[in-house]
Parts: sequence; C-alpha cells; structure tokens
Amino acid sequence: MTQGPYPANGHLDATEMLLSAGPLKKDTGVSYTAEEVAKNKWTIIEGEVYNITDFLDMHPGGKKILMPYLGRDASKAFKNEKIHVHSKRAFNILQSYKIGTLQGGDVSGKSSYAHPLANLVDFSKPVLTQVMNMNPKIYQDWIHGASIGAKTFRIFDTDFFESMSRYPWWYILPLWLPVIFMLMVNSVVKSSIIATVPSIIFGFFLWGGIEYVLHRFIFHMESDTPIRNFVHFFAHGIHHIIPLDPSRLTFPPSFAIPLIFGIYQIVSHCTLYIPSLEGVMAGALFGYVSYDTMHYYFHHGERFRSVQYFNYMKKRHTDHHYKCPENNFGVTTPLFDWFFGTSYQYEPVSHGNS
Repeated sequence: MTQGPYPANGHLDATEMLLSAGPLKKDTGVSYTAEEVAKNKWTIIEGEVYNITDFLDMHPGGKKILMPYLGRDASKAFKNEKIHVHSKRAFNILQSYKIGTLQGGDVSGKSSYAHPLANLVDFSKPVLTQVMNMNPKIYQDWIHGASIGAKTFRIFDTDFFESMSRYPWWYILPLWLPVIFMLMVNSVVKSSIIATVPSIIFGFFLWGGIEYVLHRFIFHMESDTPIRNFVHFFAHGIHHIIPLDPSRLTFPPSFAIPLIFGIYQIVSHCTLYIPSLEGVMAGALFGYVSYDTMHYYFHHGERFRSVQYFNYMKKRHTDHHYKCPENNFGVTTPLFDWFFGTSYQYEPVSHGNS
C-alpha cells in the first residue's frame, strides 16, 4: 500500500485532501545501506529505517527537532528521556513510516511497538461501516489507544458526503467573524458599550466552560451501542484516531451551526440577568473561534512558539492525545481542568542511574 502525496508546508484544502487520501505505509521488508539512508534523508532507529519526511510538518514537537536526524541514526535521541519521553502512541504512529531495516544493523525491535488493535480497520477502504460494526468495548479501546500516523483516511463511500467531512481550518474566519461583528454592533445599539464589554467578556469565559463540558462528557462519552459508536466517532473519535489530519481539526458547519444555535437558545432563556444577550453571544462565538484556531495551531503550527501560553497549552493538549486522554480537556484554558481536578499531574523524570 502507498500513501498519497503531501505538500511540504503541511497544508491541504478539502479537495486536495480528498484526492490524496491514502492508507498507511507498509514495511516492505527491504534492507538498506547507510549510504542509501543518507542519500534519501531517511532515519534509523534501533536498526530499522523510517521515511519520516512526510511527518516533519506534523511532528507535535515541531520539525526543527527532527531535521538534524534526516539521513542519520536517531536511536539515542529517540530514547533519551532528557529530551522527551515518547508514549506507546508515538511508537504506534512511528510504525506508519517504517520502510525496512538497515543492512548489518542490530534490529532490537524496541521501536516496533504496535497497538494490538492497530490493524483492526482497513484504512484503504471507507471506515464508516467498519466502525459501525465494531464491538462498542473494542471501539473504545481502539479509539483511545491505536492512533495512526496516516494524514487522512476516507470515511464515506460517497464523494459528496466525504467532501462535507473535510474543511480547511481558515473557513471559520469568513464564516464567523462577520457574525461576531454584527452581534457586537447590535449589542451596542440595543444597550450600550458599558453593557456590551462585560457581556463579551462573560461570553468568552462561558465558552471555556462549554468547551470543557463538551470535551469531557460528550466527546469522551463511553460507547455501548453501534449508534453511539457513530455519534462518538463523528464528534471526536476521528480526531483521536488520526490527530494529524489537518482537514478534520475544526468543527464542520454541520456541527458548529447547531452548536452555536443551541448555546443561543440556552443563554436567551437563562433567568439570570444578562446586560446584553448579543454581547454574550459575541464573546462565546469569539471563544469558539479561538478554540478552533488554537486547536489547529497545536497540531500544525509553529509560528507562535515564542508565546509561552500557547506552548504551555500545546503541551497539555499533546499530552491529552498521546499520554493522558482522560485529562487536560481544556484547549483554550486550563482553568476548568484545575477546578475539577482533571489536570494531568506531571511527575518529575528521574535522570539518575537505575
């Protein structure tokens, strides 16, 4: 099996993603010389050869960390806990890029971890029917443990529905920013600037709570029926099984519009005093846009690495995917994780001899 082409900048629009969708790479069983590895800028880990050139722009730690090891042996760096402790999910993703072994190399097999359910689904075919027919308990184990390194996969047999499941991250800006602006203007006209400003701030923090509740209780709900497999898979399961797919990182309009409308209905019927309903909705909607753009950045962005808050939240979200799926539910803020005790408790890594 082969994997579709991918541009150097790591970004595809929905159409390109559909055309380039392909299954995982497969170990060919071929052995390569050190000269071939160096020439093709492949990477050696524990005597096994990996072609990670497609993975550079998707690496959670940024491609600068990987660049020095193209064409070289990265075994010591990959195992060095002073640099980073790789999870089993990371090893599982690594296998997607294995192409063979090094001639004369010592293949330890330590980097060859694969989740027991990693091959449960045939990603060369649309996956919807396969997921629907999966035992719910097995589905839970698969979705939270078998992350794959593919850039995308096909969900639907029908091209129309498949295209509706993919959107570039930036679509939310022309869709929602004009709505936010109109809500702010209406808020000022109907009430005042004095009422609008605190309403926007309240709405923004309200989104943080909504984000936490959705992520913890809806996106991570336990599945016990094929229908719940379906609902969970579309709500969040897709993202956990293939977190590197840039076309499925933002909420599609079919999900986002009902969500925003539902928030509006709840807020409008709230018995608490609200200075400006439009102001609250503008703030909540801005919080949602912040959520989707930050989420995309955490998986595919490097421009704001000098901003410590973004780095901190990116680490928390990366750990949520690869280390602690039952912790770190907040994407834009850690406040609710801290308050409800779901923030991952980081333990210091011992570097002493043992």
